[in-house]
Amino acid sequence: FSHKLHIGKYKIACQYCHTTVMKGKSASIPSSNICMNCHNTIKNGSPEIQKIYTAIEKNQPVQWVRVHNLPDLVYFNHSQHTVAGKVACEQCHGKIEEMEVVQQRSPLTMGWCI
Repeated sequence: FSHKLHIGKYKIACQYCHTTVMKGKSASIPSSNICMNCHNTIKNGSPEIQKIYTAIEKNQPVQWVRVHNLPDLVYFNHSQHTVAGKVACEQCHGKIEEMEVVQQRSPLTMGWCI
């Protein structure tokens, strides 16, 4: 999945795919339905999009690779940071729109944040 293509070139907002980033504890991962809003007509023959069709046919979620992962002992709420704190995505996650493959650019520790 290319964030550089989707966010950089096509300017799709983070919130379109990560639907709970403004209202939930986590940013959520995109469901097949969100992908298919566009990919039912755009590049629907590509091998990568076929993975989404396969997941739908098997009634399984798309197997995303988690990049930003916090230890279980950490309580973190995205909505408190994005809504109340007005923290922009790139402040913690870096310039995602320039990343072909997303990488964790910040340690996301309390010390780093403060």
